[in-house]
Amino acid sequence: MTDDNIIRPIFSIGISTFEVTNINNESLIEYSKKRTYRNKVKEKKNILSNPIFEDLNKFVEDRMDEYFSVIYKAKPSRIKLTEAWSNVGGDKLITFPHTHTAFISAVYYPLATEGDLVFLNPAFQTTSANYGSNKITLYNSDFFTFPARTGNLIVFPSKLQHMVRCAGSERISVAYNGMPVLQEPAVKSYLNVRKK
Repeated sequence: MTDDNIIRPIFSIGISTFEVTNINNESLIEYSKKRTYRNKVKEKKNILSNPIFEDLNKFVEDRMDEYFSVIYKAKPSRIKLTEAWSNVGGDKLITFPHTHTAFISAVYYPLATEGDLVFLNPAFQTTSANYGSNKITLYNSDFFTFPARTGNLIVFPSKLQHMVRCAGSERISVAYNGMPVLQEPAVKSYLNVRKK
């Protein structure tokens, strides 16, 4: 018998956060206020081709690519942005738990002073609602929050359930979805395996 009581974290989820500078938030805010409809399906293509989002789109795509490379060790590949849309305030489409239909997602805040982006623990069945615990730990938390603040970018796996917790102040976000695109060597390798 041993006295060793080693507890090992066996699964993990990576989230990346960045402070974005040198982005013209005013033009993004103006666009969002004019083009975002609360409680309705969002326009998801215009942002990817709109010149006022060009710098932000490039920054987000590069951060998603870095995230993919570090988490999945899957070079050579590249993340391609597939959808983007803006949100103003906290409509019902984002304040209820949801996932995205992509591989990697991100949210950028051109304007936010309060509120949180809340990620729900996918292993919630094992946390037992913190039974008997007076301290939240890596092993017993039901959710994790990131503050929504102007200039913040958060990159995360699309299938991680999340929601927005809004405060009374104005909050504008730009959400992104991305998918990996295999580069030529990976495609050839895949095709060679398929031939066998």
